Amino acid sequence: MNPISHSEGGRLKPPAIIDGNVPTEHEEQRYFVYLFRRTFPDVRIFAIPNGGHRGIREATRLKNEGVSAGVPDLFIPAWLTWVEMKRQKGGRVDPEHRSPHPRG
Repeated sequence: MNPISHSEGGRLKPPAIIDGNVPTEHEEQRYFVYLFRRTFPDVRIFAIPNGGHRGIREATRLKNEGVSAGVPDLFIPAWLTWVEMKRQKGGRVDPEHRSPHPRG
């Protein structure tokens, strides 16, 4: 069981480096969204599921549906704000994410 992902009293604990285990981008993004929704309950935030490892058929199907590389992880429509998540240690920015605007 991952100690980073436990909750305490209904609250999500922040991801931390525990015994040398660095939180994943997923754990950090999940905590960011959790805090955002608690802080700004009336402001919508949603994830763009562009990442992940997929088979060629699934990747082709998703690409045909509009999935495209370089789109950030999260979007806040009311603020017209895109958020690209990276791990606190070991994360790197891909060339597709260097553009200030998402690509289509």
